[in-house]
Amino acid sequence: MSFSKNIKKEIANSEIKKCCAIAELAAFVVEYGNIKISGGKTSLLLKSENPVATKRFKVLFKNILNLESSQTMLKKTNLKKNVIYENEINHDINAIYEKLGLYSSSRGYLDFPSYKVIKKDCCAKSYLKILFLTRGSCNKPESKSYHLEISVDKESVADFALKLMKRFNLDAKITKRNNSYVVYLKKSEQISDFLALIGASVSMLRLEEVRMQKDLLHNCIRINNCDIANEIKSLKNAQEQLDDIKQLLKFKKIEDIDDKLVKVINLRLKYPEHSLKELIAEYETTYNENISKSGIRHRFNRIKEISRS
Repeated sequence: MSFSKNIKKEIANSEIKKCCAIAELAAFVVEYGNIKISGGKTSLLLKSENPVATKRFKVLFKNILNLESSQTMLKKTNLKKNVIYENEINHDINAIYEKLGLYSSSRGYLDFPSYKVIKKDCCAKSYLKILFLTRGSCNKPESKSYHLEISVDKESVADFALKLMKRFNLDAKITKRNNSYVVYLKKSEQISDFLALIGASVSMLRLEEVRMQKDLLHNCIRINNCDIANEIKSLKNAQEQLDDIKQLLKFKKIEDIDDKLVKVINLRLKYPEHSLKELIAEYETTYNENISKSGIRHRFNRIKEISRS
């Protein structure tokens, strides 16, 4: 099962809070609902290919609005042959939409619920939860890039979802893709926060587990790359010092060179691949003298000056 399906299964089976039920129903109607007119009568028709979502909104309509729905299952003729669940509710349409904050006598039918429906944070979270259940998807944590999105048909619905996400400090953005408007998150921390927000705690922990493993691996690779780069730099510096020493010894006898320089010359010739840190340790052991990194570097710089003068 895909990561998106796991998230949807988790939130579809989550507890239904009474105060948030209207917000959930509003989201279902916004995404699945259509007004059917037949024989001069109107009814609410909800179409879905998601069986767990269908089960949830049927329970909500029955328990919250005391409305039964008649269900028809249709099989699509495409290669996937998915089943479409059609649920029809024969009731006063205006009354249903008004109850869900989706109808106003002055503005008519609305693309998103009125503020009273999502006034409480828990209700706003429930609305986002159903939006993801109906129109959301999320890359699996092991993917190269993190991506969570909610794809809707109307720009106004996308704008409303964006405002709700920003209300919870989620840095969501909108893009247009073909005939859809996509609200998306790209940062793993933000996706994790969103999953926690909609009650998908198991999926959130799964994402965090994989993210930590990936971060650990990337840090190990970065540290290893730094070690390799430092080793290459150290060997390059050592070779340059050897070249300077060889050049110096072409024109000067060892007896004519300052004793302090002779000490580091002898050590470098003896340990051609040592780093400065390793050379300092050998210096202190061999000569029983302390020397700093800047001190030994200064002596090699002096050797360079003399060899090139």
